[in-house]
Amino acid sequence: MFQRCFMVCLLVSWMNLGLAQDLSPLEPFIGTWGGDVEMEAAMGGGTFSGKVTFAWAPGKKAITSQMTLIVGGQEMPGSQGITGWNPATKSFYFVDIGADGSWTEGTIEKKGETGFYYEWQSLPVTGAPITMKQEQSFVDADTYNWRVFMKQGDTWVPVMKEVTFKRKK
Repeated sequence: MFQRCFMVCLLVSWMNLGLAQDLSPLEPFIGTWGGDVEMEAAMGGGTFSGKVTFAWAPGKKAITSQMTLIVGGQEMPGSQGITGWNPATKSFYFVDIGADGSWTEGTIEKKGETGFYYEWQSLPVTGAPITMKQEQSFVDADTYNWRVFMKQGDTWVPVMKEVTFKRKK
C-alpha cells in the first residue's frame, strides 16, 4: 500500500512539473524598491512613500512581496502577497492581503520588453469589490514607472500620478 501511494504521489508531482511556469520574466522585480506616491485629487489627494520588497520563495516557483507605507516618517504595514503561475488560466497570478484585512487577487501580463500589465479585483473590508489595473514599465535595471487606475463604469480613472520606483541598494 505504501509503495502504491508513494508511486501515485511521485507521478502526480512529476505531472505537476509540466504545469509550473518559468517566473524569470518577473525576475527584474526581485529586490527592494522605493518611491513617492501622490494621489489624484479625485481620490482624496495626499502623498506618502512606499517601499516594496520582492523575493523568491523557496524553489523559485513563486515570488513574495511585502509593501510598507511611510507616512510622516512612520513606517506602517501595507500588504503582503505571493505571485505564481496559474496553470488553469495560463497566466501569472497574484494574491495580496492588506494590513487592514482587504483582499486583492489578479493577473499579470508581460507587455513588450519592459512592461507589465496587472488587472485585479480588490475586496475592501468595508465595501464592494473594486476593479483595478496597473501598468509598470522598466526605465532601466534599477528604475520602473508605476500607474494605478480604478474602473468607474466603463472608464479607467487614475488613482495616483505616475510613480517612479528606484531600486534600494
